[in-house]
Amino acid sequence: SDSARGIAEGAVLGLYQFTKYKASEVVDVDRLDIVVRDSAILEPVRAAAETGTVLADATNLSRDMTNEPANFMTPTRMADVAQELGAKYGFSVTVFDRAQMEQMGMGGLLSVSQGSAESPKFIRLDYRGGADGSTPLCLIGKAITFDSGGISIKPSDFGGDAGLILKDRAS
Repeated sequence: SDSARGIAEGAVLGLYQFTKYKASEVVDVDRLDIVVRDSAILEPVRAAAETGTVLADATNLSRDMTNEPANFMTPTRMADVAQELGAKYGFSVTVFDRAQMEQMGMGGLLSVSQGSAESPKFIRLDYRGGADGSTPLCLIGKAITFDSGGISIKPSDFGGDAGLILKDRAS
């Protein structure tokens, strides 16, 4: 079943294309069949393939959001997407606005957003689907919905072009 999950996840991720703004039609794969010899493993394979597909679809949604231009994927639009997903999949979404963020002392985040005409948002997603008594899992992430001005977080000695790095290592 691990193989089925990998096949499904890899196929969905590998076939990803952001085509929203393309004028021409892009050929897409409509169906992928995973064939098993032993019908006894059919259900575990089907469940694993579904898990792989769900994980890849979530990754591709994130890719779609990343590929949108900054004037479309604003903090407000990102909050809207989160609320749509929460309603669809049954998790709670709390969106904090500037005043609430000020009350919580989020000065660093608010200072970054000062240069934008867009109102900042802090989005909290809560899913409580674990078994009673299970260890909680917390994932924390951040998103920037604007061009950060070309600031590089790579070390200054990185070099930039991979070809140059390979050449430097070979010499």
